[in-house]
Amino acid sequence: MKNIEYINLILRGVSGNSSSDETQKLEKLMSTDPIIRNEALLVENIWEACDLYEPGIHFNADAAFIKFKKEISVTQTPDPKIIELKSNFPTLLKYAASLLILAFAAYSVTTFIDRPEFETGEGQFKQIELADGSKLYLSGETMVNIDRKFAESNRNLEFEGKAFFDVVEDKNLPFIIDLDNKSLQVIGTSFNVINRGDGLIIVEVMTGEVLFITDTGTKDSATKNQSLVYNSTTGKITKKEILSDNTFNWSRKVLSFDNTPLDQVLSDLESYYEIHIDRNDLDTKDCFFTSPYLKDAPLTQTLDILRTTNGVQLIANELNAKEFILQQVSCK
Repeated sequence: MKNIEYINLILRGVSGNSSSDETQKLEKLMSTDPIIRNEALLVENIWEACDLYEPGIHFNADAAFIKFKKEISVTQTPDPKIIELKSNFPTLLKYAASLLILAFAAYSVTTFIDRPEFETGEGQFKQIELADGSKLYLSGETMVNIDRKFAESNRNLEFEGKAFFDVVEDKNLPFIIDLDNKSLQVIGTSFNVINRGDGLIIVEVMTGEVLFITDTGTKDSATKNQSLVYNSTTGKITKKEILSDNTFNWSRKVLSFDNTPLDQVLSDLESYYEIHIDRNDLDTKDCFFTSPYLKDAPLTQTLDILRTTNGVQLIANELNAKEFILQQVSCK
């Protein structure tokens, strides 16, 4: 979660303007992040101190006036005008507290700005290198938020989208990926992660081992050439063997097929381009596909090659640009 968001939650909370959902959200953040909890408590204590302040000096205007009459003789004495003296200190303290909270917010915003964040739009691809030397290859519509202490006291980051991680080994600082209250923990390895917010988290391991930890504390791991799929609806984790090199080739923006069964080709295209292909109950078992080395090929080009070499016809779903229907198979 971005710092500016929890700052707003804290400020709305202490001023009594937060909704019940915002209050629950802040309480959840405070229970999981000690930094947010400490900052929220600090602001709350400052705000409450302002309300509890009682001036230590009280002025009695009536007594002062009587004393003044005894000490000074006057020929005419008008009716006394009683002026109630009020200390403005609590109000000033409120102003000071507001300024302090604004300073706190400015500090946190500055910290947020200093906190590296990487993001890609639809169809974009980006390669980044982190402070520890680890490399990330980001697919489209992906966000990575790096902890400000990364490579110093931790190697933590928040992630949403699809990326290939090539993590440098560091036994003293495990590499931890936060996935909406779930997490991945590794020492040094390479793997895909897909977290699109659709209820599925997919981990595909190329080298090493990846430990997956659910929000309930359940743990499971995947090793070289294994994929792990977590279903948030059922809470189940399934694993299977990875059969295609194209599972990881997307991070190099290449596709390669050598007498590959058509069903596997379609699965590779689904993974590479993040689309869904309806097989339409067509028989593909006797179809195999070999292609030139496809480098950064758009989907339209790959589908044209399939159509001209194997007679495989795919049509787009007019209602969903990410869905295709296998309309014809006439392998050559």
